[in-house]
Amino acid sequence: MVKLSIIIPVYNGEEYIDRCLQSCLRQDIPADSYEIVVVDDGSTDSSNVILSRYAMEHANVVVLTQSNKKQGAARNYGLSKAQGEYIWFVDSDDWIEANCLGRLLALCDDNGIEVLAIDRINTDGKSFQEKLRNTPADKIFSGLDFFKVLNNNLAICLYLWRRELLLRHKLRFVEGVVHEDTEFIPCALFYAKSVLYSRQPVYYVYCRPGSTTRKASLQRCLDLITVAERLIIFCKEHNEVASYINRMVGDCICTAVRLSDSLSVRERKVFYARISAYKVSFCNVLYHRGGCKNRIEGFLFYINPRLYNRIDRWVGRVKKR
Repeated sequence: MVKLSIIIPVYNGEEYIDRCLQSCLRQDIPADSYEIVVVDDGSTDSSNVILSRYAMEHANVVVLTQSNKKQGAARNYGLSKAQGEYIWFVDSDDWIEANCLGRLLALCDDNGIEVLAIDRINTDGKSFQEKLRNTPADKIFSGLDFFKVLNNNLAICLYLWRRELLLRHKLRFVEGVVHEDTEFIPCALFYAKSVLYSRQPVYYVYCRPGSTTRKASLQRCLDLITVAERLIIFCKEHNEVASYINRMVGDCICTAVRLSDSLSVRERKVFYARISAYKVSFCNVLYHRGGCKNRIEGFLFYINPRLYNRIDRWVGRVKKR
């Protein structure tokens, strides 16, 4: 029986994929008890050559190929072919700790959980980041209760999911956008009945310069708005999580507006035309986040999103003095 499917989307990852795959292979469980499903998302470098070599040398490495459709589509494709009882989405430029799978799967089996949340180490040379440091490591939460203490820990690589949970509720990533994690994780946790948090970090994040989730672009700004729109729809369908998801929606909107400062004049016009169509919805989200500051922000956003952005930038500069 395949206990775990590690799904790795790859696009032009020739510099990093070897390290990632080696870490996934240096494990303490039999090779036939887990699979590594690698999805080549239309790479134009030598990634496919490297992947083909691994598939020939290791029976538990499965290589899938598709035209370039971005990470969400690659993850969906990998999920559709995965056979494991649990799913772990890993990024191709990151890596996992050697001999960690036995411990992680034991936690899943011993506690009968649907989701295991793990911690990470940021490999920028200095920082260790424990997002949920005050969360009990031995407590089993419902998905909704865990979501309440989530503290915006929205990296998909920090969760092992029971595959049956994802299939039963037809949970898939929104395709063609970045920040697809931000929409997927709260929706998936909503349906989970049991979540356990493991405080020991086993996932290593490579802080890559020029990453698509770090640099500003018109597409990234528009993608953040797309994610915000989808989360607002989910809130309307599941009002019990609205107060928590609205916090994330507000973060998406604020981040997109701030990033728009780096766009050209033409790109900013496109961006503000897009958010103007949802001005009332976004204003309501900001207003209902609670607190005087958020209500003022919501009011300013409703009057004029550009005015909101200018004042927000001015306040930020004042705080830095």
